[in-house]
Amino acid sequence: MDAGVGVITGSHGRGVWSGRGKQQPPRGVTFREAVRRWCLAPAPGPLTQGDHCRGGEEDGGAMGMKGKGHPIPQRVMDAARLRLVVTDLDGTLICAESDLSVAQEAVRRTLATGRAFSIATGRIFASARSWALRLGIRHPIITDGGAVIGCPLSGKRYRHLCIPRAALGQVMCAIAGLGHQIYAFFGDEVYTNRDSEHRRRYEGILQQPIPPDPGLVRRLVDEGRAPTRILLLVDPQEAPALRAHLQGRLPRELRVTSSMPHYVDIQHHQASKGWALRQLAELMELTPEQVLAIGDGHYDMEMLEVAGVGALVGNAPAELHPHADMVARNCCAEGVLEILQVLGVGD
Repeated sequence: MDAGVGVITGSHGRGVWSGRGKQQPPRGVTFREAVRRWCLAPAPGPLTQGDHCRGGEEDGGAMGMKGKGHPIPQRVMDAARLRLVVTDLDGTLICAESDLSVAQEAVRRTLATGRAFSIATGRIFASARSWALRLGIRHPIITDGGAVIGCPLSGKRYRHLCIPRAALGQVMCAIAGLGHQIYAFFGDEVYTNRDSEHRRRYEGILQQPIPPDPGLVRRLVDEGRAPTRILLLVDPQEAPALRAHLQGRLPRELRVTSSMPHYVDIQHHQASKGWALRQLAELMELTPEQVLAIGDGHYDMEMLEVAGVGALVGNAPAELHPHADMVARNCCAEGVLEILQVLGVGD
């Protein structure tokens, strides 16, 4: 199989749920069936819309499109259909200003209603898995910007999209002379072409070594390994023009985006949070309409557009507010908890 083609196991008999201890199903039970048995309780009763649920600061409501005074649409408030909550991680569920216990409480309240809780992040699976377990998340998670879906309990991957080997040479030719620091991701292995203060900080964020290798570009081409992602460290002011330049030079099988303002990411064209959310919903025998997605930045917008309800926490840029169904007044985990409470998704 070409390395650029992802594999999703479980829904067609190619894999089974592989959690630990009492969560292991009988032999032969598929991932979907395991999720259906253990994660999806009967839907709660319909939610009534009270005055406190109306939007905007102008009418004194708790939440809405900030500064517009618009009421939250009734379809959004009909939260009984929502069976899965998916949030971004950095800047949404966790951040330096937010207590981890608030994020854990958001997860706990969601699970207490019989709903599922997941995260969608640009972090590598190993790093995201560690956070998921700390937060009490047992459902499959979306990582690597949408390239990977995996189980935090067992470590099993259900989806892993890589840059096709056939396109790798074009990628290296396009970026080799730009002079930027390059990071190459191979699953949970990360390499870079130079030592720097950023490399050392990034090691701390991911909690794993990132060895510097000046010959990284040539080695990638010579070895022909298919990376999950190639990341360039850039000046945020230069990122939009560089994205456009690279997208024009690279084949259609690849997408160029920015997981952070100072990053330019090159990945498989279906490696996005939006695509991954569709796949996660399918694995859990849900539709995207049954998903509440919560984020804080541009990298989350595809996911919010795909989900039945797309919401932003209060620290999201103002230009994104009109594109969300709901905008919390509180930031980070406090904003997530606020959204869950207003919708009645958390007990």
